[in-house]
Amino acid sequence: MGQRQSIEDYLHGLFTAFGQIFFQNNALCGLYVIGGIALNSLTMLVGGLLGAAVAQFVAGYLIVDDTYRREGGYGFNGALLGLACSYFYPVELVTFGLIVLVSLAATLLQYYWQRRTEIACYTAPFVVLFWLLLALFDPAESIADSAAVAIGTPSPDLISAIFNSLGQVCFQQNPISGLLFWVGISLGSLRAGLWVIAAGALSTLFGWLLGLDSAVIESGFYGFNPVLLALGCLQWKGLRQRKELILVLMLLIALSLLLMLLFKAMGVVAVTAPFVLSLWLVSGCVGWSRAAGLKYT
Repeated sequence: MGQRQSIEDYLHGLFTAFGQIFFQNNALCGLYVIGGIALNSLTMLVGGLLGAAVAQFVAGYLIVDDTYRREGGYGFNGALLGLACSYFYPVELVTFGLIVLVSLAATLLQYYWQRRTEIACYTAPFVVLFWLLLALFDPAESIADSAAVAIGTPSPDLISAIFNSLGQVCFQQNPISGLLFWVGISLGSLRAGLWVIAAGALSTLFGWLLGLDSAVIESGFYGFNPVLLALGCLQWKGLRQRKELILVLMLLIALSLLLMLLFKAMGVVAVTAPFVLSLWLVSGCVGWSRAAGLKYT
């Protein structure tokens, strides 16, 4: 069994779990993320907190790395599941029951994953379990239908697109929420704060060049996976030169946009699957990875 958690220890892990959504081992960043969610939707905040709380609690009773648990490493998938359930399903007792079950399952899945492989799971437990929920229970409303593609649309507003992209990581289509997320990220790492801005701008540019609907681009629908990809790239060892980072990030963003369009054509709600699959595909090129000195963290 894991070690008994103090209240202070538990709360630190809970808040940091929200920072870990953006790869930030920082409780203050987590508080800014929580504040951004609360600004836009108190219902979703409750769902997110419930998911993270269950995940962190369960992790405390598993034989896990206690340092990793205190850093919120087991809570971010639960937080995302709680946010997603609160977004896609009506506010009912059964929805909160589902959040408890899938957050528990996410912790167990991540626990066994990390025991059996060195490949980083990122948000894969969230994606797998959320897809399972969608297969079992029809959502009240799907954002997949909002991702219409049009040709020759006007240019989207760049600033709104960038901060909406940040907000959409936590299902918040609100540039002010995205701004608060960005402040939290920048407090944890100014370098990360600059790169997520670059990722949001690049995804907006790529979407515009592909002729995607400007309203959908501006909503951040195509930008949240690139934001996560930028943060993921910064974790790779050996990828420190700015030129290499830009080239790899551009490749990953292009790949993630193609995957988003593919999932849409299939009628599948992609959530963060393009982020996970893009990182796995690129880092899975063994020869290139070894030549570049990339390592999983």
